[in-house]
Amino acid sequence: MAEVHRQIQVQMEETLKIFHSELLCQLEHKLDLDVKYLSSALRKYQLEIRSKAHSIAKCHSELRKLRRKSQMSKNPQKYGDREMQERYETERWSLSTELGSKISELQMQNASLRCEREALERKLRKVQEQVDCTSSTVLFLSKQVKEKEGKVKEAAFSVDNMKGSNKWLRFYTGFDSDAKFEAFLHFVTQDPDLCSGRIRGNIARGRLDAGPHSTLSHADQLLLVMCRLRLGLLLQDLAYRFRISETTVSRVWLNWTEVIQARLMQIPVTCSPKYVQAFEPKSKLQHRGGGALTLLDCTDLFFEAQSKERTPTPGAWRQPYRNHYVRRGYALVAPSGYLTFASGTALSDGSAAAAEDEEEEEEEEESQEGAEAAGGGERGLAGLKLPTFFAGGALTEEQRGLSRQVLSVRSHVDKVLNFRFLKCIYPRTMESQVDRAWTICSYLACLLHEPMGLR
Repeated sequence: MAEVHRQIQVQMEETLKIFHSELLCQLEHKLDLDVKYLSSALRKYQLEIRSKAHSIAKCHSELRKLRRKSQMSKNPQKYGDREMQERYETERWSLSTELGSKISELQMQNASLRCEREALERKLRKVQEQVDCTSSTVLFLSKQVKEKEGKVKEAAFSVDNMKGSNKWLRFYTGFDSDAKFEAFLHFVTQDPDLCSGRIRGNIARGRLDAGPHSTLSHADQLLLVMCRLRLGLLLQDLAYRFRISETTVSRVWLNWTEVIQARLMQIPVTCSPKYVQAFEPKSKLQHRGGGALTLLDCTDLFFEAQSKERTPTPGAWRQPYRNHYVRRGYALVAPSGYLTFASGTALSDGSAAAAEDEEEEEEEEESQEGAEAAGGGERGLAGLKLPTFFAGGALTEEQRGLSRQVLSVRSHVDKVLNFRFLKCIYPRTMESQVDRAWTICSYLACLLHEPMGLR
């Protein structure tokens, strides 16, 4: 519709240019020619009148001479009358002939100009009708474009269209109200240094990020991420819903999950020691920072196995080929009672040394395969970057206000698995993305559910 509107505007401008060049310019040219012609005709007529007046004066002088001659003749009256009558008739005939020719010529020119004027007036009326018709068409199309834009805006998948409908907001994001969703958005984008280079558009404190801006608002970008976590939607589905390209969806997903994970890991989450003792399976892990962590094996995360890895298990009971392998979602518990979440490979023997060696081997392999380009690379549980309060650091005022407590780890894991993104099978290149999703969903379960909900 916008293209049709633009074409109509261009056509109307061309019509006006044609009207000016073909009608108005020609009228002005004709008028100039007529003025010049009439001026030259007037001068010519005046010259002819002068010459005629000179001829008449000459005739008068000859007449006076004849009168003087006739006075000396025997019959002067007869001679003078006949001579005067002949000259008068001759002069009158010549003048009347010339005036008749001039009058006929001017009448013909007048008729020609009148015909041209009528033709130009018809063209002018026709062009005016076309302009009026084009203007009405432009107004009609503009009205239709506005109506279509309004319908498209109403039918768009966005946060604005979900306002006032807590049912659909809860279905797509898990948040019970618009206020909680806006509070979480403000919490995520509160750190401008963390958001810089990742989130396009206006960031907190009035800073404007460099680079091209996204067509989606921050609220819609967060809605996109929450929809994928909550419902496990594909990138193609999200691109169709939000009317953007798959590349934009992928960029928004990767950048926002990094920011959300970094922000959520600053929230202190505690757990009662008796629930940690009662939880099985679990193991001990020596963190590279120097502290010993309790590793709670919470759930399995499934990935597609490559063809070369689908080998049968040796032994008497040979297992069939497997088309997938698993990584484990863990909850890490510090001696101080703080809890965080991460994922890694399954620990077969439960020893901390085996876990560290296994994670170090994974780091070397993934750095060689270029896993950083797919989402940042896997650093391993032993090399996981933990918040400062895990090592006994003091909490800030913001962290004290955001602190949460998990009453039951098993119940908490059940709530985490309500996010359908964690139930699908993904390729190996998405290991880092699924690891971030496990951490994010684990913290969101602390925020969304009572008695661990938003305060």
